[in-house]
Amino acid sequence: MSDKYRKEIAQFLTTNLVEWQEKAILIPWDGVEYIAEEIINHVIIHEIHHIGQFSVWARELGLAPVPTHFVGRKLNSIYSY
Repeated sequence: MSDKYRKEIAQFLTTNLVEWQEKAILIPWDGVEYIAEEIINHVIIHEIHHIGQFSVWARELGLAPVPTHFVGRKLNSIYSY
């Protein structure tokens, strides 16, 4: 799923997010309206949560934990389209 949507997400994140910040979005399965900024912040925090999970699992397997920092990971060059 990550590979399937990575390009679409990368393109969205390189757009002008300021225009989206106050846009109201209705979540169909929730029936609640959120502003886009809340959703984007949730996605970022959720990603951090998963990195933490991988780090715990790695340590349980005796492996080095997954680095949680963004700086130095060179993600711009990896995911540029």
